[in-house]
Amino acid sequence: IAVRDLADSLAIDGLTGPALERFVTAGLTKIGLHQSSSGGFSLWPGGEPATYYTAYALWGLYLAKQAGYRVDASRIDDGLEYLRNDGAAGNTERPHYNDIGNQGDQAFALYIRAVLGDKTTQDAAKKMTADAARLPIYGKAFLARTLAAGLGARDPAVVKLVGELAGLA
Repeated sequence: IAVRDLADSLAIDGLTGPALERFVTAGLTKIGLHQSSSGGFSLWPGGEPATYYTAYALWGLYLAKQAGYRVDASRIDDGLEYLRNDGAAGNTERPHYNDIGNQGDQAFALYIRAVLGDKTTQDAAKKMTADAARLPIYGKAFLARTLAAGLGARDPAVVKLVGELAGLA
């Protein structure tokens, strides 16, 4: 989807018109194969769903929908439900679990939920702000974006997070 404008402007052979549409349609179908019965998405078909993969898949579906592609609304609804429930906490039983990574995943998931119009994200984002020092850099960025989506870019919490990010840059 992101390559469409670039491919059109550069006339990249094989990535324009019907060929590109086939790639996008195949990609959307493939995303659907990664969704589990719980609504979450996994790295491979039939795998265990995870917060990050679910948020990433929902972001792709959102971009496709924004670009005018037909997206099954139940896939998005089921993914959001997963993020609100099972995906709202990291699976500490996984051998590769990392609390800092989980916090970043949760911030990313909150941002995707906000982009998709989930009205329940702001309370969770405010709670996460109180413990923002534990967030990785990308988590702080997604938390700032989530708060800005609901409170506005000039909200003191957003300004503080953006200031911290600017200082890190």
